[in-house]
Amino acid sequence: MRILVLTFLLTLTACSALFGIKSQFDDSGNIQIAIDSKNMFGFHSKQPTDYFSVYYLDGESTVEVWRLSAPNNSVRLGWVTYGKVPEGFTEEVKAKDLILGKEYHVIARGPGWSGGGKFNAAGI
Repeated sequence: MRILVLTFLLTLTACSALFGIKSQFDDSGNIQIAIDSKNMFGFHSKQPTDYFSVYYLDGESTVEVWRLSAPNNSVRLGWVTYGKVPEGFTEEVKAKDLILGKEYHVIARGPGWSGGGKFNAAGI
């Protein structure tokens, strides 16, 4: 019985993944954002995503600067360039200019997962 339970737990663990958001600047100075997922074996994959939001904190308030949704289905996202709407998504909040030096938060979610991260608009 213990071997069966251990095997079941290992099988569940092998299917689980860690989700985070990473960002970088491309050669033109545009912010690119990606959902970084990796399972326990280190494999990366694009995640089916139906919600994507960028915002900053202003005291106790949240100021959303860009929001995307995929209302009819989830779209597998790789890198997203800030302000450019990926195919299959609807722009619910138009991208606003980013403020130099401000820290921005990103949240994204899809069926069975959610993730988040931050980036600083220092390189703009």
